[in-house]
Amino acid sequence: NQPQHDLPQAALDEVNGPPLGLNRGESRLHDGAGTDLRTNSKRTGSACFGIARSLTLTGERSHTASKSVAGESAKLDGAALGATLFF
Repeated sequence: NQPQHDLPQAALDEVNGPPLGLNRGESRLHDGAGTDLRTNSKRTGSACFGIARSLTLTGERSHTASKSVAGESAKLDGAALGATLFF
């Protein structure tokens, strides 16, 4: 069996606030043994803020969850901040 992958995404343009982005991805493996991953998924939300014409700040929050064929699981929450300077 081949692994299956899903990756829906959505983005909202700057209409009444900052641009927002959402995405979710998941991989599922039907065959495997032991520590092989059965599922691995990630959800991410982001927002961008234009501070000036040449400077944009970006924030991102994500949640990752994995489960092995043997039934063990792991979760991770993360955050990132960044900036883009246009010149």
